[in-house]
Amino acid sequence: MISIELVYDIEETAGPDDDWLNSICKTILNDKNHDTAVISIILSDDEKLQQLKKQFFQQDVLTDVITFNLEEDGDPIDGEIYISLNRVSENARE
Repeated sequence: MISIELVYDIEETAGPDDDWLNSICKTILNDKNHDTAVISIILSDDEKLQQLKKQFFQQDVLTDVITFNLEEDGDPIDGEIYISLNRVSENARE
C-alpha cells in the first residue's frame, strides 16, 4: 500500500491540490515498481526549512526542499519531504 500524507506546517494557504499531489506521488512510485511506501509531504515556510538546514546539515541557507529517508536498507520507502512554499513561489517567478 502507498500512503501519502500532506501536512501543512503553516497556516493553510494556497498550495498544491491535495488529490493532484497524492496522484502524482503514487504514479511515480508505481512507475518505479514500488507498491509499498509511506511518504509525508510537509508544506512549510522559509523559516522552518532554514532551521532544519541548520540543525541537520549545519548550513545557514534558504532552500526550497529538504528530504529525509527514514527506512532501513531493504525496507519499503519511508520518508519525509519538507517544502518551503515561500521558496517554491520565489523560484517559480525567477
